[in-house]
Order: sequence, then structure tokens, then C-alpha cells
Amino acid sequence: ISDEAVGIAISAPPVEGEANTELVRYLANILDLRKSDVSLER
Repeated sequence: ISDEAVGIAISAPPVEGEANTELVRYLANILDLRKSDVSLER
């Protein structure tokens, strides 16, 4: 964890967006947010 990044390991494969979908679901759950309130940026 730093001021600009958080490292997270997930088990979903990086195929057809599955990993991103799982990451959004995980973050929404632990932050108590709706999935639509979470977005990923590169």
C-alpha cells in the first residue's frame, strides 16, 4: 500500500475481463460500496 497504489492478488484469470470483474466485486465488498461505484484506472 502506498499513497497512489494498493497491491491485491486475486485468483480469477485475466481472460475476458474476469480478473477486473472479480477485483471490482472484491473492492466493493470490502469498502461497502455498490459495484457501480467502483472503477478501475490504468
